[in-house]
Amino acid sequence: HNLIKSLESEGDAFDDHLEELIGDFSELSDLVAASHVVTITAVCVGIMQFFRYLSFDKKLGIVTETIFVVFFDLLPVLFIFITIVIAYGVLGTGIYGAQLREWSTLGKSIGSLFLMMLGEYGEYFELRDISPIETGIFFCSFVVIISMVLFNMVLAVILTVYEDKYKEVVDADQKAMALEEERIAKAAEAAKKKNQ
Repeated sequence: HNLIKSLESEGDAFDDHLEELIGDFSELSDLVAASHVVTITAVCVGIMQFFRYLSFDKKLGIVTETIFVVFFDLLPVLFIFITIVIAYGVLGTGIYGAQLREWSTLGKSIGSLFLMMLGEYGEYFELRDISPIETGIFFCSFVVIISMVLFNMVLAVILTVYEDKYKEVVDADQKAMALEEERIAKAAEAAKKKNQ
């Protein structure tokens, strides 16, 4: 009987110690999450500073201007992209969610779709084993729409803006050169008249 009471009191002490340890880990987890936020913020500020310094050089400034101008031009394409990815995420969750953990929720399905966009096609065979016909249609249509159509639309918008910005810089350089040549020619003509 005493042994049972002793074990129960040790069990309570262990439970208390375990709860304290879990609380310590919870605080540590919060600190790690806060450090991630600080790191992400520092990286974003660093990237913005980098682009700010790029604008000092004419040629590199074209890249910076292109990024800032193209952002607003890409918003409609981004809206279409997000809509398609969410639609395919819902579809993927419906088709594969019951059998595959990677497709069990909308968030996981969208994550799997992003991996597919980056060229990770390792799950294809698992998907095909679940539903061969739907997987062929799902996979091919997603790759064609996202990889070929939308990415090319994004590239077309970026390259068009870049080309316009490049032409502006070249035109400004040519105008500056023409003005400088004209100024030199006038100075040379004035010097000739003065020497005569």
